[in-house]
Amino acid sequence: MPCLHSLKITKCHNLEKLPDFLQMTPLQNLSIKKSKILQRNVRKGTGKEWYKIFHVPNIQINKKYVQKNGVWIQKDESDDGETSSSE
Repeated sequence: MPCLHSLKITKCHNLEKLPDFLQMTPLQNLSIKKSKILQRNVRKGTGKEWYKIFHVPNIQINKKYVQKNGVWIQKDESDDGETSSSE
């Protein structure tokens, strides 16, 4: 999968883990929607799967950027654990 550029994961309610090869891809865009278990597992700092995606410059969870152009976007405490951006 060395050519994988973008990945969208939607409505994968029981998905807990990302494939190991993901950490070795030049992935530029990752979007995860309506996949609660996976969303919890990819949180920066606490997520078991974060190490597989931290290199991805653009990460969206439920249509909100948590990392954009390689810059982590701070967590909004009023958003019940979700992250948000100023877009």
